[in-house]
Amino acid sequence: MAYSLIVVGITAILLTAPCNSIPSTVNETVLTEFMTSLWQADVNRASDSDITLALQATVSNHSATDNAPSRLFAHVNPAVLQRSTYAALVALLDTTIQAEIDSYLNALTNTPVMRRTYEFLKNRGYVGQSMPDFREKMKSLWFTLYPRSSRSSHHQQDSSGFEHTFSGETYSNKVTGFHNWVRFYLEEKSGHIITWVTFNRNSPTFWPLVSHGMV
Repeated sequence: MAYSLIVVGITAILLTAPCNSIPSTVNETVLTEFMTSLWQADVNRASDSDITLALQATVSNHSATDNAPSRLFAHVNPAVLQRSTYAALVALLDTTIQAEIDSYLNALTNTPVMRRTYEFLKNRGYVGQSMPDFREKMKSLWFTLYPRSSRSSHHQQDSSGFEHTFSGETYSNKVTGFHNWVRFYLEEKSGHIITWVTFNRNSPTFWPLVSHGMV
């Protein structure tokens, strides 16, 4: 789904950053059950029938050999990207102007997933009693700029949690972050990405392990 990572990231960070009240303990079992409930509440997520992957060659490690001559995404139902959260994300990937950031956050906070996240954190003392305050906390966590590395020129504020996770960024001639399938799909469709290694059948998550080159 388009915003599972933002929910996981916000929850993980806020659980270590309590507000004024004394937060309740959240153990691994509680957090696992909560994440499962988010998945079940996500009415916007893409179904198995919406996406077809061309897994191609089976590999155990990354390789410089092109084992995947075809695109990773063989098919994506275009209707998925027209759903509110996806459409807002796609618009934001093109530009991080304030209006697009606000539109994306508005789309997120109107979903059952984010409302449930807010209630979970509020009831345990990790956020305040106001949804607008929670929204501003999300905005700060994901869009406050920081130096991409300690070696950035004059510690230039050139990265953000959102950019790293969703858009991807370059560092030392390598692409880092880039953890969002929507972004990957759009870049591959535009011919900006070449996938040359896919899929490890021994992976416990049963998910493609992809090496990619930016064209």
